[in-house]
Amino acid sequence: MPHEASVQPEASIASTGKGIRYIENWAYALSGKVPCDNNGATIIESVTGSGFILANFDIFNFADVSLNEDMSFLFSLNDLDIGYIRIGSGIELYRSNPLTILLPPFSKITVSGKNEASTSANNLSVIMSGRVYGAE
Repeated sequence: MPHEASVQPEASIASTGKGIRYIENWAYALSGKVPCDNNGATIIESVTGSGFILANFDIFNFADVSLNEDMSFLFSLNDLDIGYIRIGSGIELYRSNPLTILLPPFSKITVSGKNEASTSANNLSVIMSGRVYGAE
């Protein structure tokens, strides 16, 4: 019998989308490919549950390497910008060292992406994974 108390009501199994999913004392978000142009787009947006999450964020750029367009990722916590990563499609398609952020309980986390070079949309993706502590 699964332990119901540690699973959030909005939890779902192995799905993608902008929200955070919970499995026991673990949390994850799988954005899938999100088209981002120079106006920007939301890749992940969710409110954390009752525990805090020690979260790792891996970022991916699916743009054609020959385009050599810079992409950026902006990380916000409760609408306060806390992190920014810019990568070039001609340089790297994946940032090999994840960004680690401590997400407090009941906090809004937003990750947005932007094509810095042109109005064309390139697909960006974010994977968040982390351990949940202190959830009731």
